[in-house]
Amino acid sequence: MHNIMPYPYISNLITAISINFSSNSNESITLLSVYNTPPKFEALEPLKSWLANHSIRGLPTLIAIDSNLHHPAWNPPRYHHSHSEAKVLLKKMEGKSFYLASPPGIPTFLGRRGSATTIDHLWANPKARKLITSNHVQLNNHASDHQPISTTIRLDFQQTTSKISQIKSLTNDNIDNTINNLTNIIRDNYFKQGRRINFNETKHKPWWDEKVLTPLMRGRNRAPKWALVEKSSEAKTCYQAWQLAFKTEIKRLKTEHWRKFLAKKSPNHVFQAYKFTKLLNSGNILPLHNNEGNMILDNKIKAKILFEGTSVINNQVDTSDIVHTFFDPQFTFPLITTQEIARALEELPKKKAPGPDQIANELLKETSFLLTLHLEKVFNSCLRNGYFRTSWKKAVTAIIRKSGKDDYSDPKSYQPIALLNTLGKLFEKIINDRLSFWAEHTGTLANGHMGGRPGRSIYDAFVILISWIKAQWQKGRLVMGLFLDVSSAYPSVEISLGFIDDVVHLVSDSTLEKTITRLHERGKLSLDWGMKHGAIFDKKKAKAIIFLHKRITSLEPFVFGDQEIEFEKEVKWLGLILDQRLFFKKQVAKAKSSFTSSFNQLMRIIKVTYGISIQEAKQLISTVIQSRVLYGSLVWFTKRNERSISTFLEIAHHKCVRLATGFLKQTPIVFLKHDGVLKSLIRAYTRLLHNYIYRTWTLPPNHPIKNIVRKEIVEANQTHLAPISLVIQKEELRNMLRTNIIKTIYPKPMAPWLPTLNTPLNLHLMREDAKKQIKSQILEETEKNSIIILTDGSLIPEQGAGAATLLINTNKNKSCFIGTTDSVSNFEAELIGIQLAADLIQEEITNNTNTKSAAIFSDSQGALIKSTNPYYSSSGQHIYVKTFNKLRKLREKLELTLYWCPGHEEIEGNCKVDELAKAATVNSNIKNRNIIPSSLSKL
Repeated sequence: MHNIMPYPYISNLITAISINFSSNSNESITLLSVYNTPPKFEALEPLKSWLANHSIRGLPTLIAIDSNLHHPAWNPPRYHHSHSEAKVLLKKMEGKSFYLASPPGIPTFLGRRGSATTIDHLWANPKARKLITSNHVQLNNHASDHQPISTTIRLDFQQTTSKISQIKSLTNDNIDNTINNLTNIIRDNYFKQGRRINFNETKHKPWWDEKVLTPLMRGRNRAPKWALVEKSSEAKTCYQAWQLAFKTEIKRLKTEHWRKFLAKKSPNHVFQAYKFTKLLNSGNILPLHNNEGNMILDNKIKAKILFEGTSVINNQVDTSDIVHTFFDPQFTFPLITTQEIARALEELPKKKAPGPDQIANELLKETSFLLTLHLEKVFNSCLRNGYFRTSWKKAVTAIIRKSGKDDYSDPKSYQPIALLNTLGKLFEKIINDRLSFWAEHTGTLANGHMGGRPGRSIYDAFVILISWIKAQWQKGRLVMGLFLDVSSAYPSVEISLGFIDDVVHLVSDSTLEKTITRLHERGKLSLDWGMKHGAIFDKKKAKAIIFLHKRITSLEPFVFGDQEIEFEKEVKWLGLILDQRLFFKKQVAKAKSSFTSSFNQLMRIIKVTYGISIQEAKQLISTVIQSRVLYGSLVWFTKRNERSISTFLEIAHHKCVRLATGFLKQTPIVFLKHDGVLKSLIRAYTRLLHNYIYRTWTLPPNHPIKNIVRKEIVEANQTHLAPISLVIQKEELRNMLRTNIIKTIYPKPMAPWLPTLNTPLNLHLMREDAKKQIKSQILEETEKNSIIILTDGSLIPEQGAGAATLLINTNKNKSCFIGTTDSVSNFEAELIGIQLAADLIQEEITNNTNTKSAAIFSDSQGALIKSTNPYYSSSGQHIYVKTFNKLRKLREKLELTLYWCPGHEEIEGNCKVDELAKAATVNSNIKNRNIIPSSLSKL
């Protein structure tokens, strides 16, 4: 059974229908037939209108079009004609996530002059592409000048749902069976779709031309036979000539193909071209040396050697040194909810290799609406029983080379990557999010634990390390560091500073002897802790260094366990080279080397006569050069080397501008410095530094970086300047940070197990469609005797920001002044408007206990989304979390629905709430004020 519903009339050139394949299913597919008449191509405008008003990403849609247009994206080989209208069609289709589903380059039309072209296409959105099982052009149709495109789609929407629903309820005994059944159902349905082979031009020789190279190959293959028989100089010369002609032609074809590839217009081809310029390391594993120094060639023995030391340590763990703290019962984890699973599925990264279960993350994300209820049962059963399935602990392990190693016969030059089962990783992610929130909320982790924590970056670790060393120098103390690598476990709270598995012990004292003694104590503490807790410290990677601000005579080796370590002159930590006096000469040299290598790579794809466009070149240079050259610049760009580094960055910028634009060497430098051409590296560094300072001001009060910034503001004059002193010392910024109250943004604002509110209605609709729904929705709420409220936020540059809310039923309203435009954004005004609506509803239900439902209409999608789902770390957090809590309490008392109402157009009370919000922007006219902390975006 299927129902066919035609769309309203669009144009005499376009027909659209919606097909529902089952009366019990909401699954349907939309089909469009488009005839684009030449030479005016009149179907493009109505097609663009339909895409703008009716296209929905969540609905499978296929568009069959006789375009009569030519473009390199679908033209047959050696057919170079192109229409400007084709570019418009391609841009509009890709803008709405429609991509060519029919095979490009296969002729579908034979012209009167015998030219074969591709003018008939099938376009599909992501949902429809997943339904296509086969798609090809039938080239045996001789009754028409058009060749049909044959497409097969699958219609088994309900089969997976019915199979999953047959899974029995869980008990302690059948968790494994249920997980097995669920895994098999997902995998089997995935394999039923059939394997789609993606044609990848980089995997073969796309530059090969049979007509050109076949005759040359025949001649080249005959020439050596003649040379072997004749053994004359003439025969040898003939062979060399054929060989040279063959190689010359191959070089020409490769060059032409490379230039055509660079001229392509696709979203990712620029970065793909840049990737091709990198040197590729062989993925093969070379013969390895075992512990006795013998060379091993057998793959099984090599695998055994590579896995030694990477498996789980099974020795007993001594937890007697852990202080037992009483935790309030409110922190006991509740059951996992479907919303929590859906949020975890949404956050799963794409394009990750699956484990033994062969289930990709994309598959789980696309089928989340089917799986969440069943995964909820499975995960909660595992949580209640303290059970983690054995198969979830199994992995497919890939071995990759570590970059920059000198000897690849050393097993430690390779990195094992474990590919675990996807369902197990999803369960781990949910538990990890809960533990992370609990650890941050209770202050369980040490302040020195930097890596793997939300709100703490690698730059935080850099700044803390350098600032602490220079603070000790300021006191006249000596500083020593011990840099360790944990091979099989993460460090405990005993460390001074840690980032994932890299641990740093820093000690300081007034004399050399005392400092060394303290470093010995810290090293012994780490080794003892590792022995008790099953952690392995890689002693070969252990480095000791003494940070000097004055010269010291030679030192005895540092004893770490059973080995002696010489004090280094510099150490490499998290990609940053630290020297004894923190002059960063080696790090600056590394930055210069990175620029040279990156610049040489870019020169292969950015040319004056061919290559990528100027705009693409600017984008690539900004992305590649800035990230590589300025890595760690927050700490190595110091007052001491400011002049030399500024000179280097200026020269690098001039080279980049000339490369991107093709300016000659004689071009005056004044033109190269213009920011409209390319943003300079100096400005990029300044922006990076300022953004870091502003970000630190939004961190929670207990974050160690915040204390460093506060100290820098108070103590301006120091002998040994901390990394951020270059920007902090600017008086304008200092005064702003002293006077402005900048809002705090928490990395995890709420417990992940708290349920969110229902998604606001109309968000999935296009703007015009949403407007049509509003009147009927207000009428429905009126018939239910609901409290109906309109909200609005207003920001007038000359006055300020205000918010208002209006109760349509009684014209009761609330409004407030929020702040001036230099500290508040319009988004925050919209959030305050929804918050006022919650307050107004609370007053109404207090006065009238018979009220059963309420509806809030707002014209801000962002404010609605974050007020109902506040798990974001972004601007306005302190407002939308408070708004969410108010709405959550209201939902416990009545039925609460939120609507996206674009523009409030033609709605009763719209003009009044708009006037109230505008009136609230004037500070003196409104008694009620709700001054909020400054918005970070306004700084």
